[in-house]
Amino acid sequence: MCERPPAGALAGGPHFRASGSCILSRMRIEIKYDDREVRKALERLRKAGADMRPAMREIAGHLADGVYACLRRRSSRTLR
Repeated sequence: MCERPPAGALAGGPHFRASGSCILSRMRIEIKYDDREVRKALERLRKAGADMRPAMREIAGHLADGVYACLRRRSSRTLR
């Protein structure tokens, strides 16, 4: 198993590489991953969350409905 560098040491020494490679004795293990789909999904999320106005309008509508319902109940009690 690869050991992490000592605290304060920069990653990239002979036993730990930030790229995902690790040297064990004379064996080299390299892990490569294709993150294109993850990046695309993250970009879609970023774009979807960029304009929050529609969501805020919907939330405001629910809040206003709740306030009006409360006021109607309160005013009907005071009229009795």
